[in-house]
Amino acid sequence: MNTNAYTLIGRAICQLLDDNTPIYKTTIGEAMSDIFNAEYRGVYDEHCEAFNDALKLLMNKNEN
Repeated sequence: MNTNAYTLIGRAICQLLDDNTPIYKTTIGEAMSDIFNAEYRGVYDEHCEAFNDALKLLMNKNEN
């Protein structure tokens, strides 16, 4: 599995904790999307791959 996916999830969680965001207001997925959109360059790159892999992890549909 892409280690950048775990990093992205961790960054999203840290962002939620730093902002003291109640979990019901912003989900980890939404925080990840914000990070991804800020860093995405418009071509399929490692940010895209990390985002897709992180979503798979969160949805528990990762490939073994």
